[in-house]
Amino acid sequence: MTTDPLTPPSSVPPLTVRPITPDDAPRLGDLLQRCSPETTYNRFFTAIRRPRPATLQWLAEVDHFRREALVAMCDGAVVAVARYDWTGAADDQAEIAILVEDAWQRRRVGTTLLPLLTDLAIDRGVRVFTATVLANNTAVAQLLRRVFPSVIVRNEGYAHTVTIPLGTPQGLALAPMPRSGGVPTLAKTVT
Repeated sequence: MTTDPLTPPSSVPPLTVRPITPDDAPRLGDLLQRCSPETTYNRFFTAIRRPRPATLQWLAEVDHFRREALVAMCDGAVVAVARYDWTGAADDQAEIAILVEDAWQRRRVGTTLLPLLTDLAIDRGVRVFTATVLANNTAVAQLLRRVFPSVIVRNEGYAHTVTIPLGTPQGLALAPMPRSGGVPTLAKTVT
């Protein structure tokens, strides 16, 4: 019997959320191959099935200060990644992005990752998140509105420019998670 790679098993082990490491580059490639063309297009504005190894290394190698990424893992596979990168536009602004494997969408993975990423960003001096979201990507627009009640969306045709003023993590979708050494630790079942 074969299973559809886009459908998680009915009995799903807990997801572990942790900071990305350079060793995750091949796992990111596997994640992209499991995602539908629509999902990768919504994230990268182009369909990506087999990214170059150098691209995967760039995505996986972050300094955990100006560039941060958290991965959600299940049975050794990356099923989602949320990240921020300082934009250079201002000392306190960073661009965010999230990619969740199709089978894990609408299972609270995004609402788990984004508050954790936000806590790290605030601790590092980020006061504003920005994002560009395709106009037809309603799932991410709804996710951002759910997690960040103060989101500001400016319609620019095919895409929306999103500005998210940050303050304290209070009022986010999840309570602050326990930390170990400034890095979030979490093992949570996402249903």
